[in-house]
Amino acid sequence: MNDKLTGEAYARAALTYLAEPTDRWLGQLLRVHGAAATLDAIKSGQPLSAAGLAGIAAAQGTGPGLPRGRAREAAKSAMERWRTRLPELPSPEQVLASRESGIRLVCPGDPEWPGQLADLGDDQPYALWLRGSADLRFSCLRSVAIVGSRAATAYGSSSEVSVSSSASPRGGQSGSGASHRLEQCSEATFCSGMRMCPFSSTWATSSIRQ
Repeated sequence: MNDKLTGEAYARAALTYLAEPTDRWLGQLLRVHGAAATLDAIKSGQPLSAAGLAGIAAAQGTGPGLPRGRAREAAKSAMERWRTRLPELPSPEQVLASRESGIRLVCPGDPEWPGQLADLGDDQPYALWLRGSADLRFSCLRSVAIVGSRAATAYGSSSEVSVSSSASPRGGQSGSGASHRLEQCSEATFCSGMRMCPFSSTWATSSIRQ
């Protein structure tokens, strides 16, 4: 994200706020129409084409994979779900201002975007919010994801440190999803000497902004 924010980049930033990650309906619209047109459709409440969301799902047999009648109902529900958050949608200026907190936006096609995410198909993130100086794409070439319960046990915490300590001498880096347990992951990472790259697929969450 530089001094200028393209319409497509802003739309992807906005979609991380309007929808939850891995929303298959939204993923299909992004693939077919792009982010800017998808955001405009959500704002207007109108389908992007005569086929609309239900037509995409029925034609490809993906998404919910429902009969056309039920698919229309599910598509309408999805549109209403996204539109609920429109009144609090951040402006382009607010998205750019996030850089003041050390947060940046990375979108598909950007040099820093990890190509492995394409394996997720329509479930890949609409965009990613990052904090820190580590290059995300490069970090993902040699990285380990440490995932566990937010209410980790003492054994779980010690296992985090053990995994981090094993990967650190090999040049591994820890990728954190900036969850509410970010502070615990940070402690294990820093104790082991690993470099951590916190990121989030939703709009600059409270945990990544802190």
